[in-house]
Amino acid sequence: KDIADDHFAKGVTHLVFHTYTHNPRTDFLPPGTSFGTKIGTPFLRLQTWWQHMPLFTDYLARCNYMLETGNPVSDVLMYLGDEQNHKPPQLLPFPEGYSYDYCNPDILLNRLSVKNGKLVTPEGIQYRVLWLYDCRRMLPETLEKIASFVEAGVILAGDAPSGIATLSGGDETKLRFDKAVGKLWGDGSKNMLTLGKGKVYNTSDIATVLTAENIPPDILAHSPDLRWLHRQTGESGIYFLSTSPEKGYRGLASFRIRGNAELWDPLSGEIVAVNSNVKDNYTEVELDIPAGSSCFLVFKNRKSNKPLRQPQPTEKLDLSQASWQVYFPGGWGVENSPVVTQKLIAWKDFPVSEEGKSFSGTATYETTFTLDRKSGTTAYHLNLGRVEVIARIRINGQEVGTCWTSPYVLDVTRYLQEGENNLQVEVTSTWFNRLVYDAGLPEESRRTWTIAGPEAKAPLKEYGLMGPVSIELVSR
Repeated sequence: KDIADDHFAKGVTHLVFHTYTHNPRTDFLPPGTSFGTKIGTPFLRLQTWWQHMPLFTDYLARCNYMLETGNPVSDVLMYLGDEQNHKPPQLLPFPEGYSYDYCNPDILLNRLSVKNGKLVTPEGIQYRVLWLYDCRRMLPETLEKIASFVEAGVILAGDAPSGIATLSGGDETKLRFDKAVGKLWGDGSKNMLTLGKGKVYNTSDIATVLTAENIPPDILAHSPDLRWLHRQTGESGIYFLSTSPEKGYRGLASFRIRGNAELWDPLSGEIVAVNSNVKDNYTEVELDIPAGSSCFLVFKNRKSNKPLRQPQPTEKLDLSQASWQVYFPGGWGVENSPVVTQKLIAWKDFPVSEEGKSFSGTATYETTFTLDRKSGTTAYHLNLGRVEVIARIRINGQEVGTCWTSPYVLDVTRYLQEGENNLQVEVTSTWFNRLVYDAGLPEESRRTWTIAGPEAKAPLKEYGLMGPVSIELVSR
């Protein structure tokens, strides 16, 4: 999910599964034939989490639908250059709060036009600045095309090329090249030149150009860790927002758009209204995006008819120190199941055999707790804290739902009762730890197999329910 979220924020709009590995034989050891543990996420039916897989693909489908809606919004179009088609460097020097697209020679020469001083594609995507980053050698026909854009009103940012990106054409090509360079950059002594309706900034420092042109950031956030992407339809502005598994985002963020905000959750499909404040040309929204989470903010001119997002919890019932029974399936090294614990720790730290510490699969946690009083004006949320990696929840014998990514929180209001309640949490890991354990056994003793699995010396990962677990009370 994190890899997908990161690429969504970089502009990827549609995912395609590279491989579903064919495993027809029923006598194969799990997880079976795959490309191994170091290439992507292997999709095959003997994965521990295969029964929960639709939750993941539903999430990707919702994201893809939203990311294919409308057109992307970027202020800057970066030209990759005439020498070689390649993507830009990962750490391209680009200011926070702005975004850019990039294009190759075919797009620049054949698919761009100018409208109202902006570069426009046939699909209607618009850019305010054309950026030449590290274009040291260029073709005269490219420079001539760029000059026509600038004369029509486009802003160009970039250093003048120092050479010609071809060995053909001889003196005629050199003459065209020198003429085009002189037309755009003059003798190189000025920081900015006017050409027709447009301007040429003699620098590849794009931040300087954006400031000089009074182009404000698309998003103002207190942390660069907030990943984002902006798209626009005829009536709505759409922002995809996500955080890394290491750090969430909580606080105010301002978006260069005016409208009423809704939060669309791609995990559940739920849509809620959020409080927003229009200030100048920005709309301010208070965000609370946990680590490893994502959402869409959709801005509309009309007022939302969706319910308002619920406030933060006002009270918590801590279940972490309750007595938990953890049931492991037989035959996988945990012979004293259920394990009774009052401290939620990783399976590898349980007081069991080395084989048991390496357990991979599904174990069931069970505990009871007392709810003294259930209020009709209060929503009750089960927060599992840290889970590695998937949790399926039952309360009082009723299935509540499954959480497979942060935040591991479910509304359990309808399943609770006054007095004693029974809570069961089925936690499913990946095959990794068992593959590590089996790598140290003779081949005939192994219970798992895959191509290019982890080595026996690889450290075990932390799997299980680690909490803290609580029932959170939220006023409605």
